[in-house]
Amino acid sequence: MDQLSNEQRQAVALTKYLGMTTIEASALLGVTEGTVKARLRRGLHNIKKQWQEELV
Repeated sequence: MDQLSNEQRQAVALTKYLGMTTIEASALLGVTEGTVKARLRRGLHNIKKQWQEELV
């Protein structure tokens, strides 16, 4: 997860590792649920992209 921005890392960690909902994560981070969803989507995309590059 080193390649992620701090915001993306927080969204991924809170929702995927700690099991929070996007609503819970948004309340904790002080941003809208849509912002958390966008950061999560971009973060997961970046992780997938990094893994694909490492396999080549």
